Amino acid sequence: MIASFQTVVANPGPMLAWGLFIALLTFVAMMPLFLGLFFILPLFGHGTWHLYRLIVEEGMREEAEELDEAGEPT
Repeated sequence: MIASFQTVVANPGPMLAWGLFIALLTFVAMMPLFLGLFFILPLFGHGTWHLYRLIVEEGMREEAEELDEAGEPT
């Protein structure tokens, strides 16, 4: 949970854009009697998980590079 919070704080623009994208598509999916949610929610779950993994791995890589530059052991 700490990594998630740090990721949001470090990347407010992309996180806001992703949140707006999800909100917009969720609204559109609810228009046809909520049936669109059967398709859109699994896609959001899958996409969000993969984006989360990518951004957290990138943050960990940057942190490791900063430690290497500082001369501290990893």
